[in-house]
This record gives sequence, structure tokens and C-alpha cells, in this order.
Amino acid sequence: MFGVRYIAINDNVDTDSAESNDLMPFKNLFNEWFVRDTSRKIRAVNKAKAERGERLGTRAPYGYRKDPETKKLVVDEEAAAIVRRIFAMCAAGNGPSQIARILKEERVLCPSYYTYQTLFILGSNRDAQRF
Repeated sequence: MFGVRYIAINDNVDTDSAESNDLMPFKNLFNEWFVRDTSRKIRAVNKAKAERGERLGTRAPYGYRKDPETKKLVVDEEAAAIVRRIFAMCAAGNGPSQIARILKEERVLCPSYYTYQTLFILGSNRDAQRF
């Protein structure tokens, strides 16, 4: 209707040509199976890692860092102090907005900026040690 056509060079498909459209339903079916099979395999690998107690994420959560040698999580004392403080403020009855206001007034870095600062601003020697 709008003169748009689909061309897949690797599959030798051009919707302008009736000959190349004959096998499209079969190719689509196989592609669908491949995607489902790959998804199933990835889920199985992640489940096995979780059962072994391995970490699934790529970055260490705030308050931790990856040990460069073992790739295990170890406590990042600088950020962990903030996490402990947030927990204490919450236990004392402060809500999320109050805690955020207090931390903002004290100019405590948010987790994403803290990660950015430690990865990119403070130098490569510290990068290797922290993450």
C-alpha cells in the first residue's frame, strides 16, 4: 500500500518477489523455535547459577564491590556505612522522602553517581580495586 518492502540478504528474501516468499512461513517458524530454545537455555543457566549461589547481575549492588581476583562480592565500607545509616533511619521511623531529604542536605552521593565517580573519575588504580 505504501510501497514498503522487506529485504533480507542473508535469507534471500525480498517481499517484492513472489518466489522468495514461498519459504518465509517455514523460516519464521524455525526462527521462532530458535528464539524460544535460546530463551529456555538462558533461563536454565541462570537457574543453575542461582542454585549454586552465584551472582546473576553484572554490577555489584550498592554497599558491595567485586573482588578483582575471585569476582566475589565484598563489602565496600564507604558505601556500606551509608546503607547502614539508611537502615537505621528507616528503623527509627523515617520514611523514604525524609531519608532522601536528609541525605541530599548532607550531599551524600546517590548510588549511580557514586558508582560513576568511583569507576570513571577517581582513576584506573582504584577502578581495578573497587569493581
